[in-house]
Amino acid sequence: MKKNSYYIICGVLAVLLVILFYLFIQIRLPLLIIPAVLIAVFLCFISKRSIADAEMDERQVLIDMKTASVTLKAGAALLLIGNLPIIIYAFSVPPMIMRLPHFRPPDVVPLGILGQIAIFELVLLAAVVLLYAGIHIYYTHKYGGDIADEE
Repeated sequence: MKKNSYYIICGVLAVLLVILFYLFIQIRLPLLIIPAVLIAVFLCFISKRSIADAEMDERQVLIDMKTASVTLKAGAALLLIGNLPIIIYAFSVPPMIMRLPHFRPPDVVPLGILGQIAIFELVLLAAVVLLYAGIHIYYTHKYGGDIADEE
C-alpha cells in the first residue's frame, strides 16, 4: 500500500467513527464507541505497517513538511470558521456592535445542543484528516509523484 492510500483509509475511518459515535448516541449506548475506536486504531496500525514506500528521502521530507504546514493553516481556518457562530451564540452579540433586542441566548445550554456541538467538532477533525490526505496527494504529484504512487 502507498502512503497516500494509508492517509485516505485513516480519513475514512475518522469519518466512520464520527458516524458510529452519532449512531451509538442515538441508540443510547455511547460506550460502544470505545471498541470501535480501538478497532480503528488497530486497523490504522496494521495498515501503517504495510506501507510500501516508507523510506524517507529529501523529497518525502519536503512533501511532509509542506503538507503539515498547509494542513495546519487550513485546519486553523476551519476551526475558526466552524466555531465563530458557536462563540457568537454563546456570548451573545454585544449591543454596542449590533442591536438585536429579540435575540437572547438561553442562560443554560441544553445538553443536546452541547452534544451537537461536540459532533460538529468531531466532523471538523475528520475533515482535517481528509484534508491532510488530499494535500499530501497534491504535493506528492507536484514534487515527483507519479501515477503509480496512487492505488
